[in-house]
Amino acid sequence: MKWTMPTISIQTGLKTALSFLLPLVFAFQCGKKIEPKANNYEVWVHNTTSASISLNFEDTYEVYPKEQQLLITAYDSTNQFNFSPFGFNNSDAIQDPIKQLLDNFSIIRTFVYRNDSLKVTWKGPAADLPDSVHSFFNYNSWEIKLTPDVPGQTGTINFYIEEADLE
Repeated sequence: MKWTMPTISIQTGLKTALSFLLPLVFAFQCGKKIEPKANNYEVWVHNTTSASISLNFEDTYEVYPKEQQLLITAYDSTNQFNFSPFGFNNSDAIQDPIKQLLDNFSIIRTFVYRNDSLKVTWKGPAADLPDSVHSFFNYNSWEIKLTPDVPGQTGTINFYIEEADLE
């Protein structure tokens, strides 16, 4: 009588190994937070003045008609922009989101009106100006607020229109 070693087919061995390993992998992964694949930001413009205002934008193609102006009541905010929300890949995460936003604007001028009276015109292109220069096109006039508690959103990018802008 010849003694032979039992053989297990590779398929059977693989199935057996997976039946033990998969539950272990799943058990260890259940408590881990799943990271989003992109950094997503909403873009907000805040009116911190006591007056209702309207914004009109001129982009590289046309001046938007007055009836398409963005209206913001006193002490209110809006994120009603064509470019909101926007995101970029994690490989771009080292870039400044404000710089990325402003550098990708097709908007070249922003007009701010109060009571049908033009109060300020901000002209592009975007630039790194001193904090004392408040402009829609100044990187330093915008701020980022991180929102870790909002699913699928990294933060908000905010611009504040102030009383001094309307003088």
